Amino acid sequence: AGNGCVQGSGSTCVPSLAVAAANAMDKAGVGLPKGTIDSFIVYKANSNGFPGTGTTMPARGQCGVSASYPNCVEFIWDQTQNLGAGGFVRSNGFWNSSQINACLPTPDQVGVFMRVNHPFMTRMFGATITVSDRAVMRFEPLAANACAANQHP
Repeated sequence: AGNGCVQGSGSTCVPSLAVAAANAMDKAGVGLPKGTIDSFIVYKANSNGFPGTGTTMPARGQCGVSASYPNCVEFIWDQTQNLGAGGFVRSNGFWNSSQINACLPTPDQVGVFMRVNHPFMTRMFGATITVSDRAVMRFEPLAANACAANQHP
């Protein structure tokens, strides 16, 4: 879509960059069974590297639903996608693409958070453990002419 959203617009936008991240995760074969990925989130990161104004990551299902976690999109694995081969699908959240700032001097940051349920082989310490991690990157700044007052990146 011309507004940078793969689905929706405005307050229901799922930006192309979030869907591209989901597709990359699907194709990358991240070295673990995709069904063990509980969820992953693509979000606008604050100066602490978390979504919204928070200092923690949202619980599953709170991305874009709770006022504390705006501008994030959560994906989950759905084995029924792609004719049974599975795929990541948006479960909740949105991020209005028109609100992303990729202009100097302070372009926005994008974060990716993954939550994985790792099964124990021996079950001596339980059946599973939840492992999570996040990465935060600054948007590549756009050219100065794309950021001019009359232009919208």
